[in-house]
Amino acid sequence: MAAVLVAGVALVACEEPPPTASAGPSSPTPVRTGTPGPAAGTTPTQEPSGADADEPTPAPGPADLPAPAPGPAPAESAPTAPPEAVAPPAAVAPPVDAVPTLPLKDPLVERWDGVTPMVSTAPRSGTSLEDGDFIAQLHGVDLAARTVDVDIYILHTNEYADAWLEEHDPEQYAAIGFALNGYVRQNDVTRIRTLPLADDVRVTRFCFRPYGTSVDDPLTMEELPLDRWASLPAWGGLGSERCGAAEPGRGEDYWLDVRGGEVVQLVGQYYP
Repeated sequence: MAAVLVAGVALVACEEPPPTASAGPSSPTPVRTGTPGPAAGTTPTQEPSGADADEPTPAPGPADLPAPAPGPAPAESAPTAPPEAVAPPAAVAPPVDAVPTLPLKDPLVERWDGVTPMVSTAPRSGTSLEDGDFIAQLHGVDLAARTVDVDIYILHTNEYADAWLEEHDPEQYAAIGFALNGYVRQNDVTRIRTLPLADDVRVTRFCFRPYGTSVDDPLTMEELPLDRWASLPAWGGLGSERCGAAEPGRGEDYWLDVRGGEVVQLVGQYYP
């Protein structure tokens, strides 16, 4: 229904608004007259309504924020020097043992008694000798230089002498069947070596005790001073092999006990 009311010069029309899609009742929006509209040529401003009116204005995002002012550049750290290598501790040399490692035999005891089987030590090649006990033929003594000239050989005794003779001289072995006097001196090459004498070298020679003593074995050893021994001839006068002889003989065959490159003992050897 529409009602038209005429009052003075104003015409007011009341019209029922169409229904809205809202579930609740809506109040009719009055149309007011006499309110001036927007001026010609201007755009009307729409007022926010409903949820738009209650929504807060969003805060500016990261893209809207001004870029931070550049700060000071980080200081470059100095390069770290590699740790210095620690040298390993220097090796400590073992103490030098002044005592010979190879024990010395008693120079007052004969080395071969005539019945004990043995083979003497053979030296390695060279002018000097390694530590050891060697047997040699004495060729000379230089007291001023403190040296001896010797030719080393290999001694085979008893059954070792028999075995060596059978292998190397079968004709002689076939003739008698054993080594004469129980020993063989093997000297394939004559080689004279000059060897130094130690400052405290000891020298002994074999000798026979006087007859009529109660000792079963008259053969023994006696020690002589180096200068006395060096002055003796190889073979002395009558009775030179007696102990305490006035004109003793030095003899020719000696054991050389070598320690540290020096002869520390000269021990005479008796052969029957």
